[in-house]
Amino acid sequence: MGNNNTSLQNNSDGDRLDITIPVAPMINIQVVGSVDHKTGNVDAECKVLLPGVEPVAVGLGGNLNNGIHGDFNVPQVQGSVSLYNKDGCMWGSYHVKVEPDQELHDESQLIPIPSS
Repeated sequence: MGNNNTSLQNNSDGDRLDITIPVAPMINIQVVGSVDHKTGNVDAECKVLLPGVEPVAVGLGGNLNNGIHGDFNVPQVQGSVSLYNKDGCMWGSYHVKVEPDQELHDESQLIPIPSS
């Protein structure tokens, strides 16, 4: 996930999460939502962004300590995204199949999880 764009903005209800992960030329995964750094709970939405294709949203909810997983299936692209706590940081991984025969996968550190 090397060159992802991430931001974590603190607000009274937790931290606002906005991550864009470049998967391949013209294919991005966007994760937007909130994370409670005290509990590790996440409530977010994942979208696969492709030119000319309406994004399909997949809900991601749960606890980073247990891992959060979502599957997506949009025209020409299928796969999954996972978020989890590893060494005090939010990590993400994806596995994407682009028709007809390209498979992409990666894992990387996204943001540090502030300690309480």
